Amino acid sequence: MSMIRIKKPAAIPEKLREEGKRETEKNNSLYEHYEQDFMSGVKSFVFHAAIYGHQSVKDALKQAQHHKCCFCERKEEIGDVEHFRPKAAYQQKEGGALSPIGYYWLAYEWNNLFFACPKCNRSYKRNLFPLADDTKRAASHLMDIQAETPLFIDPQQEDPARYIEYIGDKPRAIDGNEKGRITIEKTGLDRPFLDEQRFQTYQRCKHLYQSMTALRKVLQQSICPPGEQQQYETLLAKIQEELENAQKDEAEFALMIRCAIQHEFRY
Repeated sequence: MSMIRIKKPAAIPEKLREEGKRETEKNNSLYEHYEQDFMSGVKSFVFHAAIYGHQSVKDALKQAQHHKCCFCERKEEIGDVEHFRPKAAYQQKEGGALSPIGYYWLAYEWNNLFFACPKCNRSYKRNLFPLADDTKRAASHLMDIQAETPLFIDPQQEDPARYIEYIGDKPRAIDGNEKGRITIEKTGLDRPFLDEQRFQTYQRCKHLYQSMTALRKVLQQSICPPGEQQQYETLLAKIQEELENAQKDEAEFALMIRCAIQHEFRY
């Protein structure tokens, strides 16, 4: 993905820790009493956006993610609180059957929540949550979720750079791996408007990189105009700082720029 590894604080927002915990316990109890009704669709869970989407929760996620979408790495101020494992229903594949229930017990779970832009969340990922083996899916809180192998990268539990690289400004699954390929395709990380934004960032950093390379050559070969060495050194330091900042977690499209610098902008 454009994704980078996300490091959430250990402290769970109070809204989730208290009200969210109570709602989870209530839903778990309801499932145990009315399992067949939930599985048949006669009953459905009620989820409270005022809890999982509370401003305190959203703010904590935004801060952890440097105000960037967990998927595309675009800066976003409004955005959604996204459930990695869908809370109400899920699809194994696009266009496939929608399950009668989702991961209801994770609706208020801190580790299942991310901050996402509306485009990634609502137009692409939606209720999709494919597994490598759907027969191992946890259908309730009574089952072991660790048996699942999701085909979406979890940016908190995994380093996206293990699965996705950039060739120029285009994302690509490393060695064609399935998890990287599915993540790129189903979260829309190669959509046209996003491509245009990444291209602009790539070109700006490429120009900086080329300028840095040229300045280093001038200084190393001592061919700068008389009396201007200090100016050249100051400019070089400024460019180096800009490129370093472009690779930091808080920068838009940081993974792309890290790959580009590793490849010396050859692509």
